[in-house]
Amino acid sequence: MVPLRLIALCGNVAALLYAGLLHLALIFTSHSALIPVNLFRLLAVWRKHYEQSPLLPWR
Repeated sequence: MVPLRLIALCGNVAALLYAGLLHLALIFTSHSALIPVNLFRLLAVWRKHYEQSPLLPWR
């Protein structure tokens, strides 16, 4: 799930660059709104993974 979220974030950044260069406001706005969503989901997956990981000595 982590690689999928990372690819989604890279896709959002690429779309932002594309929309910014071509002055496409709607695409720029929609992908800038998706970045926080993907970051939130990525952090949730990482937290869940590290809570279940037996390799952390401090937990």
